Amino acid sequence: MPSENTVNKDEIIQNFNLDVESSKKVNFLSNGLEGRLYEVNIRDFNGRAYILDTLEGREVACNPHIVGKELESRCLNSAISAVKVLKNTVNFEEAPPVVLNVLRAAPGYMMTEALQSAGEKFNQVWIRVKYFKSSYRDHVTRKLRIIYEDFESLHSNSNVTLIVPDTFATGASAEIAIKRTLEVFEKTNTTVNNIILYGFISEDSVRYLSKALKEYESKIIVLTLEDIMQVASNNYDMAIYGLDLGFYEKNKKIKKISSIIPSDVLDDCLPYYAPGSDQPGDFSSRQSKLFNGEGWEPGPIFSHLLNSLTFLKGLEEISKNEPWYNHNRIFNDKKSRLGKKCIKYLPHSLLYPKQTIRSIRSFL
Repeated sequence: MPSENTVNKDEIIQNFNLDVESSKKVNFLSNGLEGRLYEVNIRDFNGRAYILDTLEGREVACNPHIVGKELESRCLNSAISAVKVLKNTVNFEEAPPVVLNVLRAAPGYMMTEALQSAGEKFNQVWIRVKYFKSSYRDHVTRKLRIIYEDFESLHSNSNVTLIVPDTFATGASAEIAIKRTLEVFEKTNTTVNNIILYGFISEDSVRYLSKALKEYESKIIVLTLEDIMQVASNNYDMAIYGLDLGFYEKNKKIKKISSIIPSDVLDDCLPYYAPGSDQPGDFSSRQSKLFNGEGWEPGPIFSHLLNSLTFLKGLEEISKNEPWYNHNRIFNDKKSRLGKKCIKYLPHSLLYPKQTIRSIRSFL
C-alpha cells in the first residue's frame, strides 16, 4: 500500500495528460554516454528532437537550491554527455562547432567547457538580447532588442555547426539572436549545416523557431534536458507537470501544465519534483558570475533562491486541495533547502541590492 507521501504516477499522468509514450529510447551507451537518450516526434516540427536524461540534469531540474559551483559541475557533466550525443549525430569534422552564447544565461550550460573536454575545436560568438521592461517571471509584455554582439572569432568561407545553449521558453530571444548570427554568417560566406538547440526547451519554442527559421536551409536539431515542456501562461515557467501559478494569480482559476517526458525519466523525477516548479528557474540568477557584454558581474543567487521560495509557497497553496496532491514531503524539503541556502547567500545579496529588495518585497 502506498505511503501517505507517495506520489501516484498513474494518477499524475492521467490528471495532467503527460505524454510518456512519444519518446523512443536511443541506445548510445556503447559510445560512452552517461545517461539516457530518447528521440521524440514533435507536431509541426520537421527537424530531429531528442531528450537527454542525466542524473545531473534531473538534479538541476528538480532542485532550485542548486546554484553556483554546484550548478556548474552538474551542467558540465550534462553538457559532456550532450557533446557525445552530438558527435554521433552531426559531423564536426565537416562542419566544426560555433557556439552562439546568448547572454546572459548561455555560458551556464557549460557547452564550451564540454567541447574543450572532448578535444573539439570550436569558435564562439556572443549576443545579448535584453527584455524591456524587465520583471521576474514575465515574458508576456516585454520587448526585445540586441544590446551587444561579438562576431570577431568567425572565419570566412566555411561550413559550421551552430550550437545554441540556452533556456528556450517562447523562442523569441533565440529567434533574434540566431537570425542576426545567420545574417553575419551570410556576409562571411559561411554555411550553417545544422542549428542545434540545447538546454531546457519548451515544445512551444521548438514549433515557433521551426517556423521562424523556415526560410533558412539549416537543419534544426533539438537536444533538451529531461523533457519537452509546455510553457506557462506567463511565457516563462516550464514545469514537468503542475498548476500554472501565474494564470491562477491573474484569473483565480486552475490551469494545468504538462510535458513530453519518458516514462522512466518521470519515475526518477516524481519523488523529488514539486509540481508546477520552473525547471531552469531564472537560469542566469543561479550562476556565480555573468558576462553582460562589457564585463563580469555576480549572479543574483540570493534573489533566485528567495524568488523560488516565494514561488513554491504559492504553488503549494493552490495545489494542496487538489485530488492528486500528495506532495507535502517534497514541498517541505524544497522549502527547507531553499531557506538554508538563502541564509548562506545572505551576505552575497549585498552585491545586488536592488534585486534583493525586490525579492524580499515579493516574499513578504
